[in-house]
Amino acid sequence: MVSPRKPSRLRALLHGCVALGILMAAVAVIVIVAPGMDPTKFGYIIGFSGILLLVVTFLVSYFIQHVRFSMKNK
Repeated sequence: MVSPRKPSRLRALLHGCVALGILMAAVAVIVIVAPGMDPTKFGYIIGFSGILLLVVTFLVSYFIQHVRFSMKNK
């Protein structure tokens, strides 16, 4: 019988970063698109930092999977 995998803290951290990045990008879209709000600086800073957080998170996730795969094949 196979025991279920224990969720790792790293995976939970990566999922949290992805969720935070998506939330930041959504807030930025609302701030930039909403009429009557001044999108200067605030919306753009949140939007770009959210997108940057997503990109960095996916790169770290890809790197970790690549390292695990190469270690498994040795």
